[in-house]
Amino acid sequence: MRVGIGRFIPPGGKGRSVASATTAVVLMGCAVLEANRREGKSNTECKSAPRYAGEVQDVLIVGGGIIGTSLAAHLVVAPGKLGNPQLNCGSFGHEFSKPTPLRVTLLEKQSIASEATGLSAGTIHSAGPLKSELPLDNSLARTFTFAHISNKLYEHLESSLEVGYTKCGSIHLACNQEEKKWAARKAEIYTSHAEDSSGVRFLESKEKVGQIVPVAQDVVGGTFIRDSAQVNAGLATHALADMASEAGANIVENASVTSLERDASDIYNVTTSSGDVYRARNVVVASGAWINDVLPKALHQPVRPVKGLITMSNDQVPSTSLEALPVVYFVESEIKKASLKTSPMCITVDADNNPLYDHAYGKRGADGRFYFGASRMHPAHDRDYAVDESNLRRVMNSKVFAAIPALRPHFEGDGTGSWAGLMPFSEDNKPIIDVVDGKGLYVASGFGAFGICWGPGTTLFLAQWLRGGVRPRILDGFGATRFKSKKS
Repeated sequence: MRVGIGRFIPPGGKGRSVASATTAVVLMGCAVLEANRREGKSNTECKSAPRYAGEVQDVLIVGGGIIGTSLAAHLVVAPGKLGNPQLNCGSFGHEFSKPTPLRVTLLEKQSIASEATGLSAGTIHSAGPLKSELPLDNSLARTFTFAHISNKLYEHLESSLEVGYTKCGSIHLACNQEEKKWAARKAEIYTSHAEDSSGVRFLESKEKVGQIVPVAQDVVGGTFIRDSAQVNAGLATHALADMASEAGANIVENASVTSLERDASDIYNVTTSSGDVYRARNVVVASGAWINDVLPKALHQPVRPVKGLITMSNDQVPSTSLEALPVVYFVESEIKKASLKTSPMCITVDADNNPLYDHAYGKRGADGRFYFGASRMHPAHDRDYAVDESNLRRVMNSKVFAAIPALRPHFEGDGTGSWAGLMPFSEDNKPIIDVVDGKGLYVASGFGAFGICWGPGTTLFLAQWLRGGVRPRILDGFGATRFKSKKS
């Protein structure tokens, strides 16, 4: 059941420089959802009392982005309906328990996918499954697995629900010799980790890049990863919410949490702004950059919003040379992000808005438009959705149009737009997935720019933790205590 359904309105309202309100809704795929509801094709208009009203929930989730909705789906939906990718369970240090009926409620303060998730570009950086003999003893091996599981889930959703998914591959462009060496090393590392190493190719020259992107210009090489993909993040998240609802989860929108307390019997009482009180044995706070608005002060986590900019092309039909454009990344961003001292929280501009480095990435969506992200900065406040158009134009000119000049006409004239989203970054740029009170209060946040890419993969294991009470080894390294040890 879904309660309080409303049409998606991007946060920040008319302050955002999206071309029009209609364009903003179409962007997130919500115009399709809205039309389906009007035609009676969805069961999500129910306004009756929430299912399980007054009953203790097994799991209550706070946050209706990709993390919250995928967790709800993993908890209540039969695995086969979510794609059920082949997994080497032994290497995860965890045996998957059989699904049992659970009472699950998800509370979203606005509407599903209304923040970072719905405003994201929806790129998925995946090189396929990890080699079965490799242990999950480092971050790359774990995130490799998370990305693969997420990718397979989106691919499965597309087969029946059409969530704007395409497996288009990704190309990581090197614009100088230093970046080319980095690209070669990246290809070597990914080849050593991927079950099918043929899906990773080092492109040692501009000519080799041209085999993938024929119109590429100011580049000297790169890396191509065949299994990478893109998805309409808004559509995918709504699809997961609908599937969870149909399987018995209670999805409540417009439900802002005002207090969270644990009673003497270790039951959590969660009160919303409407005065409703939900009781649960376990609570998962997955509200992105705003987890500390929900958590008791003593349990606050080092997560804060980082503003990212995205620009959208006009609806001009692309030339044949751009029709098969893979997801585009730039190696410069990867080199700079590797140095946390240079770029804490992956920030690309300093306090005076001067560039530290040029960060850009993008894709061609299933709707035919191009979407490119550029720059990351500390917002002026926690609801700062203002678009720095000069910064955006500078990066597009210096990186994107220099490498792929044929894209420039698509970002000129009527029909273009841009907007900002606030991503939840942790202090060390890694997710926080942990129980934080020693009882049943969990946090799942800090995914930064990788919520879409890693989210459904990580929540598969979090769901198993909630079911079985044992933390899967694959989630090691994402505990909240790592920050306390650094301070001590």
